[in-house]
Amino acid sequence: MNLIRSLTCGLLTLLLAFPAIAVAAFDRGGRRSSAIVGTWARWLRSVAGAEVHHRGALDELPEGPVLFLASHESNLDIPILFSLVPDTTRFLAKRELFRIPVFGLAIGLLGFVPVERGGRRQAATRALSQASEHQRRGRSLLVFPEGTRNPEPGLLPFKKGAFRLACETRQPVVPVACLGGGRLLPPGQAGMRPGRVDLVVGQPLRPEDEPEAFSDPTRLLRLARERMLELMDTTEAATPSQDETPATETSATA
Repeated sequence: MNLIRSLTCGLLTLLLAFPAIAVAAFDRGGRRSSAIVGTWARWLRSVAGAEVHHRGALDELPEGPVLFLASHESNLDIPILFSLVPDTTRFLAKRELFRIPVFGLAIGLLGFVPVERGGRRQAATRALSQASEHQRRGRSLLVFPEGTRNPEPGLLPFKKGAFRLACETRQPVVPVACLGGGRLLPPGQAGMRPGRVDLVVGQPLRPEDEPEAFSDPTRLLRLARERMLELMDTTEAATPSQDETPATETSATA
């Protein structure tokens, strides 16, 4: 059954890639493309059996574009996080994903931003330029600052690119602890297991509240990392409470 879930998710991803390519090529405003992204994420969460719970500063999310920073355990984290972030959100993804036939073309046309891991400064500058353009168009961005999946407790070292972007665009930064995806789909395993995932949203970091941090990417990185570690401790100790909100399909709308 676990393997069937994985195969079904793969098939759904491939099937939706074709209409995504067709629509994205002519969808200048991005609304129809975003609807496809939202549909894909909802279908994958359902097939995977992901029971997503939202907690934390849900009422504090700023209006307008923000930079979501999330911890990263599993390939399921993207569709899981789309239960929280608007469908119009675009994410930064490793360049290798864009080389996958059909899927890579689809995410490229949809506006997701390729990142070269350990790449040259020119490639990093190009990625930051693309990301900045999305935010100027009113789209939020989702970044995994660790740069790769981490199935172990804690956080890997953060990459600095996202924090350069935040200092440049001066958009609020929203830390999100995403825990549980690694149990549903561990790295290196093909089968998916149903289960619970917790998304804990931290207090947004705003330029007007943290002027010194937003003038120094290194300082902003340290502050965001501290906040995310605090959220992860809260998530690991979590038990159902009145502050907990099960995800609903309306929470992913713009």
